[in-house]
Amino acid sequence: MDGIGSFEPEVSFPDNPFNAARLFLAVMAYPELGAGQPGQRGGEFTEALWSYVVWDARKAKGLRYIREKFGDPQLRPPAKRDFDGALERGRRRLHRRGVAYDLMGTQLINGFFAVRREAAALLAAGRHEEAFVTHPEAKYEPIRPSLWARHTPSARAVVNSNLDRWAQGFQLNETGRPADRSQKSKDLVRRAYLQSCPVLHMAHALNHVLTEQGPTFDGWEEADSLLILLWNAEAWIDGAIEDARRWREVADHRLALSPRTSEMIDLIPRKCAE
Repeated sequence: MDGIGSFEPEVSFPDNPFNAARLFLAVMAYPELGAGQPGQRGGEFTEALWSYVVWDARKAKGLRYIREKFGDPQLRPPAKRDFDGALERGRRRLHRRGVAYDLMGTQLINGFFAVRREAAALLAAGRHEEAFVTHPEAKYEPIRPSLWARHTPSARAVVNSNLDRWAQGFQLNETGRPADRSQKSKDLVRRAYLQSCPVLHMAHALNHVLTEQGPTFDGWEEADSLLILLWNAEAWIDGAIEDARRWREVADHRLALSPRTSEMIDLIPRKCAE
């Protein structure tokens, strides 16, 4: 299986919370090396998010409000057709990161139950030391790493277990003739899961925001979640960055699972960035 491709090794967040939130979402969507540069797809998505907020505010509150808000009496808000393509491409990629995060969770859950079953069987057979790392003075005996490695399914195995479900979830564009199932699963892992690995810590953090904080924001049930996140950037962006940083730091302790710490983008909090 192909490895994780090149990605931005480090991203520093600007002090403005709205701009930091736009960057967070854009990096999640486009983690590839150089994708955030002007004229590249990540940069286009960042600009599309700004245009979307301005367009929505103009639609809801009028042109006068927008011009007063930005202090520009000549401001001409963008038309939706000007940014809609870049916005929707980025949105699909954000969705793909969430599906990749779900895939990793499926690996962990399946591995957990399989490891528990074998550990219980080994205990029942009187083979305690084959199941646990033992030490005379230890209060806690962890399950042996070899059991985790043996029973945690690979991303490819998870995809193969329900190919149609994961193909529908990742929503990859197919080119040329439909591939056989083996090739299709390889493509899903390479083009969707491995491409998502550098930002799975960010997907973890955003998932927490969406499930825990999102419902507390005004308009959450009625409006587009992207708009609500951007309008409420100051309420969640710092916590999300820190959550992602912590998840990345402990990655090497998640036995038999990738990505490792070095395979994810290092995030520099906005108050620490120059």
